[in-house]
Amino acid sequence: MLKFALVTLLATSAFAGSASRLPLKSFYGRIIGGGPADPGEYPSQLSLQYFDSHSCGASIISENYALTASHCVEGRSAGDLSLRSGSVDVNGGERHQVTNIIMHESYDPIDSWNNDIAILEVSPAFVFSDNVQPITLPNQGDAPAVGSPATVIGWGRISNGGVLSDVLKEVVIEVRDQALCQGVYNDIGYDVYDGQICADVPEGNLGSCNGDSGGPLLVDGVVVGLVSWANGCATPGYPTVYNRVAYYRDWITQQTGV
Repeated sequence: MLKFALVTLLATSAFAGSASRLPLKSFYGRIIGGGPADPGEYPSQLSLQYFDSHSCGASIISENYALTASHCVEGRSAGDLSLRSGSVDVNGGERHQVTNIIMHESYDPIDSWNNDIAILEVSPAFVFSDNVQPITLPNQGDAPAVGSPATVIGWGRISNGGVLSDVLKEVVIEVRDQALCQGVYNDIGYDVYDGQICADVPEGNLGSCNGDSGGPLLVDGVVVGLVSWANGCATPGYPTVYNRVAYYRDWITQQTGV
């Protein structure tokens, strides 16, 4: 996809002068090793679509606003973006036009995709029902315990290079120790910041990959992270890095009143 190619290019071109730094892939995370979600199981989940084709995940936070990753909307205009709500089918449910994009003012795709969070305003507004509900946001500064079971959801490839899924999928991984994650990525020339949180399973092969960045990482039903970047797709030894939502809770309120 165009966005996938762009983000990969930014990663490699920005670090071309460093022999110790490996080019990584910031991605629209596809679910690897998961199973299908039940209808209505994740009523806050949205398909973010670019010219009516799925490109990222997003989550409802109020009647008028949704949460996603900045790299999902970077370089794109609101008029080219829409969201689909209320269905596990990627092309089902109701379509909502994006009317305004609020990217974090300090988003930096060159520096480990720091501050990778964005808010989308929509029309028509979300009408809440059994299948359409706002996601539960954390409090500012909340932090799930290391090892907590965490669910990541999205539409897409069921394996590296595999076929796409038209049905929402889910997989359970674990919150990873921050210092361990920082050390792994520091060794190949990348930083992991306080505004980021890591999750995977030690054996790998479970998690997200090309296709649904901006989608939620959930612990006990609370969105603790947004899919952002990783070294490959569910690669053993390299946790996926998510934007830590609790770090930006006050910013979300400042932008939306939520």
